[in-house]
Amino acid sequence: MLLESLAGAWDSAAEDLRRDNVAITSLLASALDALDNLPKSSGLGSEIRATLAAPPDERILLSVLTLRSQTLRAALERLIVSLEDSDASQLSEPLAQLRRDIYQHLRSVAARGWSFWDVSSFRERMAAVRAAPHDVTP
Repeated sequence: MLLESLAGAWDSAAEDLRRDNVAITSLLASALDALDNLPKSSGLGSEIRATLAAPPDERILLSVLTLRSQTLRAALERLIVSLEDSDASQLSEPLAQLRRDIYQHLRSVAARGWSFWDVSSFRERMAAVRAAPHDVTP
């Protein structure tokens, strides 16, 4: 199970990073429209604009994708902290929706890996291997 987990993570690492970078870029771009209504956002809009203005390196290398991911996640972290520091009842609907979207993205990233269904599938494959007649060719 551990080997399957490692192989799956290795196989999908670049795609996961690329997809996460696209999702975070979209969340940050959405934030720019709504930030004017956030009282505790001093300098956050310009930080997000600068982050989004930096041209992404188009190479599909884990090191390049990871560096971009770290930059995007730092801006996303500042954004979510600003949203959490604000009174939730005072957030405009676009900011409240943005907050929900950010947490949905974070939940989906955190949920990657083994789930009940993965473990169940692994157990089924192992049971099938054990039940198969063994080849005892001399």
